[in-house]
Amino acid sequence: MSEVIDRVNPRAVLSALMGFKERGSSVLSYILMKQEGKPVPPSEIQKALNISPSNLSHSGRNLEKLGLIKRSPDGYTPNIGAVINVLLSVVMDLVKRVEDLEKVIEEK
Repeated sequence: MSEVIDRVNPRAVLSALMGFKERGSSVLSYILMKQEGKPVPPSEIQKALNISPSNLSHSGRNLEKLGLIKRSPDGYTPNIGAVINVLLSVVMDLVKRVEDLEKVIEEK
């Protein structure tokens, strides 16, 4: 699992997620919420999000390429380590930006 986390580029993931239509983000969100130690079946995701099998397959393929989920015949499983890695990267970037802004404000 650490190999997958090491391969995930948080900036690339964020950039790709920003470019996703709402569907891709919704699929990831649903998988994260519903996953309880076992894959989430595609039929469940399709029904819950009211999307076609081809749309789910496309979104799933993109999320898998980003390293955020794993697809199997049983369904979709989130790569929690990769998701946390991306979130931590975003938080650290935001903290740095806030610190930089605070310095600018103090200088004035």
